[in-house]
Amino acid sequence: MNLMAAVLLLAIRLAEPLPLAAPEARLVPAWQAGVGDARSATLVALHRVEPLLLVEDSLYGVTAFDPRTGKVRWFVQHDGPLDLPPVASAEGVLTLASLTHLIVVELATGRKLYDGRVTAVPALSPLSDGRALYIPSLVRHRVVTLDLRNGLESWHIAMPQAFTGTSLQVGDGLVVGCADGTVRSISMQLLGGSQRWRVHTGRTTGALVAHRGRVLLSAGHSVLALEGESGRALWRRTMPSALTSGPVVVTTLGAADPSAADAVIAVAGGSELYGLAAASGEPLWTVEEAAPRGAAFGLLLTAEPDGSCALREPLTGAKVAAALPGDLRAAGPVLVHIPDGRSVTAWQLSR
Repeated sequence: MNLMAAVLLLAIRLAEPLPLAAPEARLVPAWQAGVGDARSATLVALHRVEPLLLVEDSLYGVTAFDPRTGKVRWFVQHDGPLDLPPVASAEGVLTLASLTHLIVVELATGRKLYDGRVTAVPALSPLSDGRALYIPSLVRHRVVTLDLRNGLESWHIAMPQAFTGTSLQVGDGLVVGCADGTVRSISMQLLGGSQRWRVHTGRTTGALVAHRGRVLLSAGHSVLALEGESGRALWRRTMPSALTSGPVVVTTLGAADPSAADAVIAVAGGSELYGLAAASGEPLWTVEEAAPRGAAFGLLLTAEPDGSCALREPLTGAKVAAALPGDLRAAGPVLVHIPDGRSVTAWQLSR
């Protein structure tokens, strides 16, 4: 029996609805998949790569699920644990990195485009557009570009200091942070790459976020929005204390004007959580003792001081549901967790 068939057979049993402290909403089971039992392995990590949920197991397998239905899309066997967050390019190509062993696949099908070892040790997540592989490397702090056809270096460009934060694609550029307090965009092309822009933001904290052609980031006491094509600062909001995470973007579902319903969420000082309007950076609300964990159902998932999770309205910060399991992760249309180390359980919101 292959993995997909085994997981589908083990995905029949669903849990009971979760009792919540807030009466406005409840979580109901969407699906459950016993991929750990099918693999005779322990599940070790969940990775959200739009539009999929990736489940990593202790035998170095990566299983891709449709988070809405629980259907297995594909499976890839690696030879080690993923030590960097998997990142997909705008071209629908995903790179899975375990030290210097990189596997590049089509995101929709899992078809391998590259499987090999590289001399450039990745410092941040590598990206591929299907033609080339772009690696922010620990070695001499360079962005190294490999030709996927032969695995040979095509070009490289040196950074002044070590990489920070995360890597992401915005437009035709690979955007990275540097320890000298700059954020830079490097052209993603097979031949003759160059630096597209450089902006001094201060040293970044946490993940950089791409949102509607912009780069959102935390640096020092500030949250910034940069234009992806030029690096021009669209807004900068200074917070009362140093930020301890990158921003999380939440889009309210069913809004008449979706662009006006976005909220950028940043945590400051390790205890205060701020909601900012995405378009302008204007403050919307502040709550104490919570940290952003992701977005689902058009709501913000937060980690609470008692170890539980909560769901909050992004435009007010008000709790919609509380006392949720503390290991929940947001995966687009569902919340997911690994309750027993062997299976993945997905939850939907019911109001």
